[in-house]
Amino acid sequence: MIGYVTLGTNDLERAGAFYDKLLAQFGAVRAYTLERMIAWSNDPVKPMFVITGPSDGNAATPGNGVMVATLCNDAEQVRAVHSLALSLGAENAGTPEEFGGTFFGGYFRDLDDNKICAFVMSPDTSDLSSDEVETP
Repeated sequence: MIGYVTLGTNDLERAGAFYDKLLAQFGAVRAYTLERMIAWSNDPVKPMFVITGPSDGNAATPGNGVMVATLCNDAEQVRAVHSLALSLGAENAGTPEEFGGTFFGGYFRDLDDNKICAFVMSPDTSDLSSDEVETP
């Protein structure tokens, strides 16, 4: 259903370096790089992640209530992605934890203040929460 997700940036080079490292955690590599746009994919028939400068020439701003959620394999990957994002300069927007019994997720804001979630769904996530989460 989703072909790609696009987030705006005011510094394509800086955002590109951030997402090169972060999206590698999902096996994604750059699918293409254009003058004002970079896209990543880990499979040509699956959704892509794209950053771009706005086409209207105005500054990119994060949308209030807009968030991109990245599906992880397990709670360990959720913690690893969240920790890596913070080490790359992202702001913590919610330490990884269990919500509602089936959702385990951590939130951060990227270098352009876009909100990202790393999450995993499980029939029972109550055993996934840990006080021993490492953050940079």
